Order: sequence, then structure tokens, then C-alpha cells
Amino acid sequence: MAELQIDLFGPDGVQRSLEEIRRIALKAVAGALYQEAELIMSESVKITPVDTGALRGTAHVKLPEFNGENVHIAFGFGGPAAGYAVEVHENPVYRHKPPTTYKFLEGPALLAVRGLSQRVVRRIGRMR
Repeated sequence: MAELQIDLFGPDGVQRSLEEIRRIALKAVAGALYQEAELIMSESVKITPVDTGALRGTAHVKLPEFNGENVHIAFGFGGPAAGYAVEVHENPVYRHKPPTTYKFLEGPALLAVRGLSQRVVRRIGRMR
């Protein structure tokens, strides 16, 4: 993690220090969330149906994007197979050879929500 030096010489120094703390904290949260998204995708790929392998090949996690104090991390399947990915993901009628299944992204993502905050805090703590 980046080294932080706090300058408390006057209101401007305090303001600069607080801004630096905010920037470092936001970057740390983004890094931890990116790692979580990578794990979700790793679990998702394991249960993604395979016909030609094209769908699994489109799995991706994009780097964090910042909008003020908001962090956005996009992950999923798509590219040229985007329409196919949605169809396979949402249709329970398709036969899938276990352990593959439909809802192959939604399932791991919903499981990951449980305990997400605690894992993010632990990841940030290990970034030192």
C-alpha cells in the first residue's frame, strides 16, 4: 500500500491530507473489489456450459473505473457471443452436463455477496 504522510500545518494541509487519504482508500477498495470480481468469474467459468468453448472464452473482468467516489467494475461474458451468453444463462430448459448449469454468473455472484464487505476489509488490511 502507498505510504501516507499527513501534513497538519494549517487548514490547507489538513484538506490536502484528507484528500490523499480518500484517494488511497478508494484505490484500495477498487483493488479489493477487482480481486473479488476475479474470484466470481473464476467460479463462474467452472460452471459455464461448454459446447465449443467460445462462451467460456469471453469471460472477462475489466479494470476498475472511477466516477467521483464510486468504483465500477464490469465483469461477465460477451463479445461476439453476447446474445448467446444471455440465452444460455437464462434458459433452464437447455441440458447441461454437470457441473455446468444455467445462471452460471448469477449464482456465483449472489454467493459472493455474502461476506463481501468483510472480505474487502481483510484484503485492504493485507495490502500494507
